Amino acid sequence: MSDSEKQCCAPKRSRAGRPPDPAKDQAIMKAARDLFLERGFSGTTIEEIAANASVSKVTVYKRFCDKETLFEKCVRKEIGRMAEAFDVGDGSSEGLEQRLNAFGLKLTKFLTRPNHVALDRVMGQEFAQVPSLGKRMFEAGPGQSRARLAAVLQEACDDGILTCDDPLRAAEDLLVLWRGFIEVELKFAVRPAIDEESVRERVEHGTRTFLRAYQR
Repeated sequence: MSDSEKQCCAPKRSRAGRPPDPAKDQAIMKAARDLFLERGFSGTTIEEIAANASVSKVTVYKRFCDKETLFEKCVRKEIGRMAEAFDVGDGSSEGLEQRLNAFGLKLTKFLTRPNHVALDRVMGQEFAQVPSLGKRMFEAGPGQSRARLAAVLQEACDDGILTCDDPLRAAEDLLVLWRGFIEVELKFAVRPAIDEESVRERVEHGTRTFLRAYQR
């Protein structure tokens, strides 16, 4: 990789003053997401991402700096898409249950997809070899999920719907209830797959159990 390819810089405007084409960023992100899920982080190259996005390798480097940054942005975008579920429902107790179920369903469906399970199997080894990458991905993925969920729970506490001394700990409790043992069974291939209805039942059961413990 040349020094120019390694250089991180913001996309430059053209001489006419036009902003960068956002379609290129979207194409790069989509290509990267698909390849990361299919081949993992180490198995994916910038060259392949550029080719699948129909852009040059230099364009990828200029817009996203490096593969680590691109992977992190893909993870953050995925979590942001899931967090849109918090926009449903209202400020009532029933509305909170609806919002939690919507987020839990999106999150659990993503985590139990076969390509994500396969990726999860190998990423632990990569994070052990490169701890700095593991920290970045934790903050972008699980850490961000926990923080967004904790913010919703804190809001519910402020509104008098829930009672909890530590919203982050409460978020962890709920995440465990949602995920249960599914991911372990999938990771060890004890269970080949899980259907959406089973995911929904587990998420709704986890939310009900959580609310019984934390509702005032």
